Amino acid sequence: MLGVTWWALGSGAVTLGDSPSGGEPAGTTASVVVGACVLLGVAVVWWGPLSAMTRIGARRVLAVVAPGWVGSLVVVLLALAAVAVLVAQVASGAPIHWEPLPQPTLP
Repeated sequence: MLGVTWWALGSGAVTLGDSPSGGEPAGTTASVVVGACVLLGVAVVWWGPLSAMTRIGARRVLAVVAPGWVGSLVVVLLALAAVAVLVAQVASGAPIHWEPLPQPTLP
């Protein structure tokens, strides 16, 4: 999927909003694409090959950190609050901060 997206951007078939080829990704469209790529990566880690150990480890950590249904409720509410903050930042047009990585350029 990443290769197809890279090819589409490099060939000029797809553009990321106002971001020119060879420039830095900017704008709401670039934020949505970066978020979708991160979501895809998390999904592959969680449900991909050999991911059962990841789920078992997460279950054991959460059983200690947030035991019972009250702990689960607190974790879910904190996750929803984090998602709300991230959606608000994307909606307001906040720039993408790449620290500690260098600023990438589009092909």
